[in-house]
Amino acid sequence: MHKVNNNKHLTKKHNICIGSHKKQLLLFSLVHLILCYMAKIYKRLQMKKVIRNLMLILISLSFSSCGILDSDSSSGNFSIYFLENTNLSYHDVCDSDINNLELKNTAWLTSDDIALYDFSVHYIYLNSNKSDFFSDYLDNGKIIFDFVTKPFVITTGTERIYLGSLMSSVSSIAYAGPSIMDFGVTYYPEDIIPIEYGTKESDQRNDIRIKNALISDDLYHEGISVELTDVNILENSDTSTIQYTYSLRNNDSDDLYIFDSDIIGNEIFNYYSNGLVLKNDSTNSHIWAEYRNTDNSQWSQSWFSRINSGESIERTITLKGYPRIPQLKYKCYFHFGTPKQIEKSERMIDNTRIWIGRIEIEDYEFDYTE
Repeated sequence: MHKVNNNKHLTKKHNICIGSHKKQLLLFSLVHLILCYMAKIYKRLQMKKVIRNLMLILISLSFSSCGILDSDSSSGNFSIYFLENTNLSYHDVCDSDINNLELKNTAWLTSDDIALYDFSVHYIYLNSNKSDFFSDYLDNGKIIFDFVTKPFVITTGTERIYLGSLMSSVSSIAYAGPSIMDFGVTYYPEDIIPIEYGTKESDQRNDIRIKNALISDDLYHEGISVELTDVNILENSDTSTIQYTYSLRNNDSDDLYIFDSDIIGNEIFNYYSNGLVLKNDSTNSHIWAEYRNTDNSQWSQSWFSRINSGESIERTITLKGYPRIPQLKYKCYFHFGTPKQIEKSERMIDNTRIWIGRIEIEDYEFDYTE
């Protein structure tokens, strides 16, 4: 059963939109009447200087009103709200109109709590620690059951953007939308909350209103982009070898230190990326390297290279351990991943931030013929 929204913070007030067309007409009429009345006063009192200054103020007001945004338009104030009814799960409300959900009067997390938001991976960097926000859902450092499927709503200003859920990585409940996983809460650094997504189609996290709100709040960081540019099979045998090339661009306004495969070598890089995977749609088969280095060792700041804002690099990886590869057409993908447990105190090199995240790179088609 839907409930009427009684959230005072999010109610849209269409009847006070100064910038709306109807209100602008009324304002212009009001200004005209005032000017006429003041002109009569001018003739009687000859207060030329006073009247002139007041006229200039009113004319300025009438023109500036054209640029005032409607009060229900979104500009800033990124927030996350929980529902007022704490007994409802995501599956209870997933088919509801998001604007009819009754939210708590106070946001769970707001722009004031955030240091930056990395839009390339949708990681929220907090000013404080996650324990300040998840204390009700932790028991000796472990997620308690009430955490699972708890719905939340992302808002910008007065607009509700999407419905998400707190989820457990061990839950048997399937969910493909935006979520904050228990794995992300317990495994990532103390100041980072990742908002993950189960499917690529129609990723609501990329909504332009969220981006604009983060920009308005001075929290937006574009992060990086990675593209798979070339794939070659160097040896096709019972133990095959594949070579692939990717390009990486720093789209952020900040210079960043990036996980560099040229420094760490292929084995450590492929441990974090899981290697290149070949997928054939006709046979619904996936081919990946059966041998991978399982020793991730202790990460080091020396594994990262500085990439200035707007610059790109290109790297080539060689990976052994694939089975024999049939001559078919493949779609190729891999994950560009980094060590995640890089705490805040270790994240800066020469006052430049280390980029943390995991990006899936796909859509590269490879037609293999010998």
